[in-house]
Amino acid sequence: MEYIVQPGDTIYEIGRRFGYTVEQIVAANPNLKDPNLIYPGEVLELPEPPVDGHPLWCGLILWSHHPAVAEPGMALVHLDGPRRVTIMARRLPPAKTVSEHCAKYMVWVLGSTDPVVVRACFALQPAYFADAWFASREVEGLCRQDHIRVTAEPMEHGAQPSDHMIMGNHMDNCCHGN
Repeated sequence: MEYIVQPGDTIYEIGRRFGYTVEQIVAANPNLKDPNLIYPGEVLELPEPPVDGHPLWCGLILWSHHPAVAEPGMALVHLDGPRRVTIMARRLPPAKTVSEHCAKYMVWVLGSTDPVVVRACFALQPAYFADAWFASREVEGLCRQDHIRVTAEPMEHGAQPSDHMIMGNHMDNCCHGN
């Protein structure tokens, strides 16, 4: 796909706008001598989307695994360029409803569940609208074979998820072909 450089553009901003890294754009433009010097009117090649036509982002339903959680959550997974997981859940009960020792919700991205291999762990935070919870994080090494879990955890939790899973799913259920 061709892109015509506009005044004020940088390779970084073009990449952010279209979901590519600077390295991907530079690799698609071998004649570009200095990626810091691009000019309005210059034509850049942007990398092609995945061959199989799958989107750069895929959505994954995080099914409830606890009776106190009435609605499933949603994960948006970005596997092309910066690998990112964004989670949103609604109407979660207080974490202590799941277990009296729990005080917060954590998102776990697992490379494996047996044995447990944690790629990332980050807090699910209350949002300021519609009784929603939100978290987003770049995850090094994220791939479609990973699992996403949301667990209720004590304030001081360990390096692995507790048994108090409230929602989760395997990324292969949405991210085919990436």
